[in-house]
Amino acid sequence: FEDNIMSTYLKVHNIDYEIIRFGKKPSDIKHLINIYEDIGKSSLNTIGEEKSTSLSISHCKSEKVRDVLCNNLDNYVRNKIKCKKTDFMWTCVKEIKTKIQRRDKNDYSKQWLPFNIKATNAYGNIHNIAYLHNVYPNSELLKASSSRGFNVRLDIYAISEMVQFIWRSAIRNGESINLYVPSKRMRMLLTRWLND
Repeated sequence: FEDNIMSTYLKVHNIDYEIIRFGKKPSDIKHLINIYEDIGKSSLNTIGEEKSTSLSISHCKSEKVRDVLCNNLDNYVRNKIKCKKTDFMWTCVKEIKTKIQRRDKNDYSKQWLPFNIKATNAYGNIHNIAYLHNVYPNSELLKASSSRGFNVRLDIYAISEMVQFIWRSAIRNGESINLYVPSKRMRMLLTRWLND
């Protein structure tokens, strides 16, 4: 909760709140998340390895990056996990969605969800996820909160958004999931979070 938009809003407006922690720790569910890892020049993760901003909104403006993500998404679904479209969801920023989804027999437009989707249980039957985004908060939000003396910790914000998306899936029901995260930064943040 800390460092997400709601906590920043409450702080800026001097609204007191209390965080009540309950339930399992991340390490208790770590065994349910199979994060796709591969190495080598032909790795599906190579596109997100170069720098900490790889696969951020600005990085994905490149047509070459979008083409690679499109091919990687298709490769992951058809060859790596071999899942049905009905058991798959993926995300990226909306601005590049149409450049990544295919429009032929492997069209993934219906499996796409906004990366910041929250408060829905409609995808609790999904076991396969591709998270094709490296999350950074909106620069205007950063300026506004900073001008009021509240700095958003970028990594905490990013993992909070990612975990919210992942929790739309079957993991919310205690079931195993497969997860493709090509951004090295986002994979690292998730791994650290899963280790408490």
